[in-house]
Amino acid sequence: MSGRIRVVLGLTLVLAATAAGILLRPDGDSEAVETGAAARTAMVPTETVEVTRRDLSEEVKLTGTVSHGEAHSLAIEADGLVTSAPAQDDIVQPGDELIRINDRPVTLAEGSVPLYRELRRIGRFELDEAGDKLGLQEGDDVAQLQRFLLSKGFDDEERLEADGIFGITTERAVKAWQKDIGVPATGKVDRSQLVFVDGPLRVESAPDVGMRFDQVTVGAVTPSIELEVTSRQRPFFTEGTRVSIQSDAGEAAGLVTEVKRTTGADGSARHAVKVEFVAEAPTDVETTDVVSTRVLAENVTTVPVRALVALAEGGWAVQVEADDRLQLTAVELGTVVDGMAEIDGLEEGTLVVVPA
Repeated sequence: MSGRIRVVLGLTLVLAATAAGILLRPDGDSEAVETGAAARTAMVPTETVEVTRRDLSEEVKLTGTVSHGEAHSLAIEADGLVTSAPAQDDIVQPGDELIRINDRPVTLAEGSVPLYRELRRIGRFELDEAGDKLGLQEGDDVAQLQRFLLSKGFDDEERLEADGIFGITTERAVKAWQKDIGVPATGKVDRSQLVFVDGPLRVESAPDVGMRFDQVTVGAVTPSIELEVTSRQRPFFTEGTRVSIQSDAGEAAGLVTEVKRTTGADGSARHAVKVEFVAEAPTDVETTDVVSTRVLAENVTTVPVRALVALAEGGWAVQVEADDRLQLTAVELGTVVDGMAEIDGLEEGTLVVVPA
């Protein structure tokens, strides 16, 4: 163990060798000195405690804000009046009808590639702007559409495959789906009909029925907690750190998933921390306390800070009681935190003297 003292929290060690009736030799010898019970208690009442083995740790508790992430609008390109709309906080899933505009549904489909083009079957003799013959559309966006059609049961009599190529089989499946939902069976799909999303979403806002369609904004289904921490608190909140989330709904496990450096209002360095719930998140909670604990010394021998004695020649010692005598035993001091000090030089279970 390093001989230097690591004071982790702001602790003031009030250490005086004479406070417990101990006489130090001028040459710094720390051999046993008889004092007697009367001498020991004349100035400061004392008691004995055991040297214990434990982990030394400290914790930080911060209040965070529950958030569903930054809201964003879905890429819907439709014009008209809203005839059916979701309510705020509704959870919508891939495969669900999200909204109706002019009584035509806009449906969600699972996929990570945005619908950046109209999906359709290219005709045999179609040419591009340069006059070259166009090939069939293919790509991940086509495969996403095919998987959506298969999930809905539109498989062109089991001939459809999610091969990422928009051919006649895919066109027939699209037309069957369009006919089923009551829109013109064009065989073409664009952003007025379908929106690809990664997973379930929580509706933040949507226009009311009867209003002209503008946009639908959504956020994450599972809430997370946003914290602002100082540079000193930053080591408690590294990515991957497990924390405890405490609120009126109870205690839950959390995980630090994101840390970004920011600047506070006073120009000092700050860090924006995102904490996610490990299990199901509570509902209707706006603020929580987040507690992070950091182990500073693991499985070390410790004594209360008040057991330490500063030696005249430098260094530290503790008083060990034996046969009605106090014996100063030098120890090496390590981490000090929350009133406990890591020491090296005494066995676990040894009785040391402390002020009562």
